[in-house]
Formats: sequence, C-alpha cells, structure tokens
Amino acid sequence: MELSPAAYSNLLSHQRHNPGVSRFLNLNASCRFSSIISPRYPATDSSTTISRVVVYSELLQLDSENAYPILIYGSGALVALWLASAVVGAIDSIPVFPKLLELVGLAFTIWFASRYLIFKENRDELSTKFEELKQQIIGLTDD
Repeated sequence: MELSPAAYSNLLSHQRHNPGVSRFLNLNASCRFSSIISPRYPATDSSTTISRVVVYSELLQLDSENAYPILIYGSGALVALWLASAVVGAIDSIPVFPKLLELVGLAFTIWFASRYLIFKENRDELSTKFEELKQQIIGLTDD
C-alpha cells in the first residue's frame, strides 16, 4: 500500500518527536508500510496517543464508499456477538437446561452417525446432498 506524501511526512515527523515508534514501524525504501512489529507500546500522554491514531488512520486510508459498510457490518457483528453471549449466559444459568442440551446434542450426533456415516450408500447420499448444497451456494460450474 503506497503512502501519500502527507502521510509519510506526518509519519516521519511523528518518528522524530517519538523515537520509540521506529521500533514498531518498519518502512522500506519505497515508503510502503510493510509491517507493524508490535501493536502495543506504553503511551506516555494523550497527545502521543492521538498522534498515533492519526498516523495509523492515514496508513489505512479507507474510502468513504468502503468505510460505511465496514463500520456497519463490524458493529453489527459485535452486537450479535454480545447478544449471543447474553443468551448463552442466560441459558447456562438455568440449572437443568445445559445438561438437557448436552443430551440433545449427544442424541443428534448418534442419529447423524448412524444415518449417514456407517454405510457406504448413506455416505454417498450425504456427499450428493453436500455437493447439491455447494452448487446452490457457489453456482454452477462450466465443466
């Protein structure tokens, strides 16, 4: 990813004011950002943290057409993860329910193994169903 001249000069001025940043940023001769060796180092004050955020945001340079979907999907994923964690925590707090779910899972595993995995014709049937589902998802091939 090419750095803009403004981002590169900002990065160099940040390096002069905070010599510790050169340990964490590796810039090659063509001014490309190649790697962050360690994403964490102790912050000395809020101005250092703010300047670090500015440097990293200039390195990312998200287009406005890409930024909104990324933010929407990312925040939606975090909300879904939080909600799923809350639901699992609530279910886990019910005394008998986790053991009941373990029994249901064990019964389904035994049913699935006996239905699809023991005999060859059943394994072929499962393979066919899997291929049909795969074709529905990714589309038809040109073969």
